[in-house]
Amino acid sequence: MPAAAAEFPRQTFRGGNAGWGVVIGANKAGTLRYNLVAPARVGVSFGALSVVAKPRIGQYALQGPLISGDRQDELIVMIAPAAAGAPCRDSAGRTHPYAVIANGGRAGAWYGCGDFGAD
Repeated sequence: MPAAAAEFPRQTFRGGNAGWGVVIGANKAGTLRYNLVAPARVGVSFGALSVVAKPRIGQYALQGPLISGDRQDELIVMIAPAAAGAPCRDSAGRTHPYAVIANGGRAGAWYGCGDFGAD
């Protein structure tokens, strides 16, 4: 398994908020991949991710290319546990154990919540 996927949980991460969503997990070859849906800014983008910082327990910093039409930006995704006793609450009022920020450079930045779960 490539190093990036080895440093990321085996369960798929699903996160987002109103107007956007991201799914992150390892494919069968063991490469860490993402699917980002942000209709108002990038439409659908997908690609490989690498771990860019040694993770602390439960925290992940990931980076990869973000292709949107003719533009290519860098996608940086930060995932961290919500504060103890204060779960991340999305715009629909649902609670989640993780907060997620996806920064797509010129394409925009998005904040939301998410969970690691079954594939």
